[in-house]
Amino acid sequence: MFSDPVPRWRRTEHGHVIQTRGHLGIVYQALSATYTGLGTARTLTVLPDGSTFTARARSKLLRQESGAAGVARRLEEMGAPPPPPGPGEALKQWLDQALVQIGARRQAHPGNHRYLLRVGRTRAERTRTVIGFAPRPYPKHPYGPASPHAASREAACRLVPGAVHPPHSQIA
Repeated sequence: MFSDPVPRWRRTEHGHVIQTRGHLGIVYQALSATYTGLGTARTLTVLPDGSTFTARARSKLLRQESGAAGVARRLEEMGAPPPPPGPGEALKQWLDQALVQIGARRQAHPGNHRYLLRVGRTRAERTRTVIGFAPRPYPKHPYGPASPHAASREAACRLVPGAVHPPHSQIA
């Protein structure tokens, strides 16, 4: 199981607002899952609505695979011009320009927190399940447990109250 610790942002006419805070997998910790560290770090392409433009979506579009029309339509709905017909270098250039035009941004991601549960029908089977990763201490929030108070949420996300916080650099 994975939990994404990185907050996601979306744009409005008034600036950036947080969409999700990110999480440490507290529910997985409550289930006594084994924490094994962070998954693979990567750079994400984040669209203006806060969703991620995945490597798979890019591949579908550039190779004109099944689902490519839906990927192109989604980018057009965000303000991109229609794509050129067929695969090739023109389509790749269009995609790169379309992402810049709609305001997609690159965001470094440290990797998701990885939790594992032992499987088996009986306790004996679960006990014999071998986990190939070294267990690590559970991650904890540096500011303590989450609070329903806005000031605590802003502190937890390292935000300054009332300020507009651009999340990361634009795609160039």
